Amino acid sequence: MDLKLQPAPEGIQAALARQLSLLVAHSKLCAQHLKGKKLFAQGPLPIYVGDISVAGAVSRPRRVGWRFLISDDIEPLAVADLEQRSRTELALSSVGYRHAAVHLEQVLSRLERLPGGSREVRVFMIPRLHLHALWLAGRTSLYVISGGGDQGADVTLDRKAMQGWLVQQHHSILGRRKLTN
Repeated sequence: MDLKLQPAPEGIQAALARQLSLLVAHSKLCAQHLKGKKLFAQGPLPIYVGDISVAGAVSRPRRVGWRFLISDDIEPLAVADLEQRSRTELALSSVGYRHAAVHLEQVLSRLERLPGGSREVRVFMIPRLHLHALWLAGRTSLYVISGGGDQGADVTLDRKAMQGWLVQQHHSILGRRKLTN
């Protein structure tokens, strides 16, 4: 499958480099993972957010930022999310280290080997459900949910199945909250 990316805002690579260098200078954890390495930023993947509690928000998510896969010459090291606060302002909103980077690289690699036409790859998030999925936008959208299947396997769903899965997850969380309150 040919994975396509949306055009990113001008200057996004420079914004990422500036903000990561500040983080490396001021965070022991970040320095431990990234300091002294020649880094390469792959992507970015656009990040879209939906809200399961608002009618239509899942079917019409809004773009909120960009996700990069950060690696060195050998391996993936981190994922970094830049929040798009305005047309010209980008702010580093989160960094996930080793596991998140390896997982993203593996999922993208699996998707590239799938048969089929081209699709635009996006990150789809539902914060209320603590969900991050890859959204393959095309004539028929597909969603790849990491750990959403039996025994933690990745699961791929079409739009209708995704809607049903999200509603089921939401009801499950609401049920657990009632038990704990």
